[in-house]
Amino acid sequence: MNKQQHELCVKWMMDLEETPAQQIKGELFKAPDKDPDIYQYSARTIERLSGYCCLGRLCEVAGVSKDLKTDRFINPVDTSGPMTQVVPKDWFMDKTGLPRGFQEVFINMNDERNFTFKEIADHIRSILYYDRAMEGDYSRSVPSAENGQIAIFENACEQETY
Repeated sequence: MNKQQHELCVKWMMDLEETPAQQIKGELFKAPDKDPDIYQYSARTIERLSGYCCLGRLCEVAGVSKDLKTDRFINPVDTSGPMTQVVPKDWFMDKTGLPRGFQEVFINMNDERNFTFKEIADHIRSILYYDRAMEGDYSRSVPSAENGQIAIFENACEQETY
């Protein structure tokens, strides 16, 4: 992981800890309703859920453009089309410096395992701390990484198939 990738991951981690945005599943981004159309469901009135998934927050922090008409981020690799549910794997690896497979782990944490943004941020912190420790650069370690977080993240990774 190079310095730029590390810095982006720190920004992503901090954003996940601090964002007031609602967390959603199955989509990178969903814009709030622009008109008073409200969906009827059963006997109740429900507004369309808006917000981001954890990878949508990464796109936001990385400055990926959004098309608010289609509720989609514009694909940073192929700008002719939007991204709906996932970011391109090569883009993810290039921007974050994280190996293949981590993207799916984050998707699973957000969509299937119901991790909160703050819990996902804790895992990113563990990765960054571990990465710096492996390089022997403790001076730039991410502060407040708690004992056991690396083991928790590694367990989450082991449960995925790649």
